[in-house]
Amino acid sequence: MSRSFAPVILAASLLCVGIAQARDTREIEKTIELETGQTIRIDIPVAELRIEATERRDIGIELTVRCRWQIGDCEDALAELDVSSRSSSRRLTLELTGQRRWHTSLIGVEGTIQIPRTSALEVKMGVADLDIRDVERDLRVDLGVGQVDLRLPEAKIGEVFVDVGIGRAHFLGGGKPQDERRSFLVGNEIHWADGLGESELEIDVGVGEVRIRLE
Repeated sequence: MSRSFAPVILAASLLCVGIAQARDTREIEKTIELETGQTIRIDIPVAELRIEATERRDIGIELTVRCRWQIGDCEDALAELDVSSRSSSRRLTLELTGQRRWHTSLIGVEGTIQIPRTSALEVKMGVADLDIRDVERDLRVDLGVGQVDLRLPEAKIGEVFVDVGIGRAHFLGGGKPQDERRSFLVGNEIHWADGLGESELEIDVGVGEVRIRLE
């Protein structure tokens, strides 16, 4: 590992700091109905998330929330946390509520969100470790600090845009070496437009690492 990349790993590792010290945890499990054609938007400040596209028609949420530090009101803090949704004709937004008087660094969030395979997805987060699988429609990720690992069906993807401010971007399509699959590569930007599918993939990370595999 190069020294220049060490700060990226250090920043992303803040997600896990203090979990071993956590005194209390709480499980949040929810099913949220989705209207046909709605884009799903996930807006959670800090979390370790696995997002899976499946055959289900609704959204399934299974999260574990923890106090990272030995704060006196941990139980009260966790009790206030919940996942809420806001719906319009075009978009359904998932948010973590109840954090207003608790700094995000005090609360750890990890878990899985399952979405329909036919839904477009937008993810906006501050600090995160994201594992996204099998999304077939348009996918946009806006992440401040952290790592994004994507495994997506190559037959569904038409174009890929990746921009990493500080860090690394890796792209592999169809099992071929990266350089053979990149039509444009400068620094930490990737633009690949050789796909046979119709969906667009757009990833913007300030500091961190992006790994994309089309299968």
